[in-house]
Amino acid sequence: MESPQTDVVEVPAAANGRTAATEHPAQEHSPPRETSAPALSTASSPSAMGREDLRNRVTALEEKIDEQETSLYLTNGMLQDSQAWREIVDAELEKVKTAKNELAGEVERLKAAKAFVEREKQILETENELLEAQVRYQDEVIECLRGTLQRNHLL
Repeated sequence: MESPQTDVVEVPAAANGRTAATEHPAQEHSPPRETSAPALSTASSPSAMGREDLRNRVTALEEKIDEQETSLYLTNGMLQDSQAWREIVDAELEKVKTAKNELAGEVERLKAAKAFVEREKQILETENELLEAQVRYQDEVIECLRGTLQRNHLL
């Protein structure tokens, strides 16, 4: 007689997605029947299908783990990049603030220069008006002198 054989069957565990190996005593096979071909294909099909599904599931889980690791890496990388980005933005902000302060100082200098130019312009306009008044006065003096010369028949 033959010694009893055991078949190892892998069954997916419900809780953690792993498979549990269970041993079942090998069944005594009766002599092959004419319908044994479909029986063999059905008998081997679930275990082959189970193994293929198991391989696919393991592959999918490995891919998911890789994606999660990549996601974590990118997230940490982004946080580091985000910190570096924040430092760059802060440095640029400081540059902008410095430029703003310099421009504010320049604006004040330009306002002072504009006020100075306005005062100079006002002074020149006043001097121009004074010169025009002097010219008018001299024209009046000349007219008076002409009138006097004409009355005295000297002209």
